[in-house]
Amino acid sequence: MAKRCLHTLARQELTRAVHSQLGRSERVLLGTDAGSRLAVLALRSDPATAERLERPWTVQVLAGRVRLSYDGVTAIGFPGDLLTGPAGGTLTPERDCAVLLTLDPTYVDSSELTRTAS
Repeated sequence: MAKRCLHTLARQELTRAVHSQLGRSERVLLGTDAGSRLAVLALRSDPATAERLERPWTVQVLAGRVRLSYDGVTAIGFPGDLLTGPAGGTLTPERDCAVLLTLDPTYVDSSELTRTAS
């Protein structure tokens, strides 16, 4: 078991991203590149740092502001927002930002789930 503070991780990765030549920094918390992955991703506010999300994803905005686009639909995410989508989305920083990113090949659209009373 491990306990981590997301706010601290977000600040650390954001500092690295802002000072990085590439304008990005990522700390993988769980998983692998090929399978499911949970990571804190920080991006400097620059359209060149946009991330193409090749697998189904969830993004929880920890700091800053992001734009998520998929199939002609765009959503703006603010701290505390949780956004989900299928493979093929694009994450673009509107401001310097840090997100908790989950990539998962077994994505299920939550709008298709139904709740049943027990």
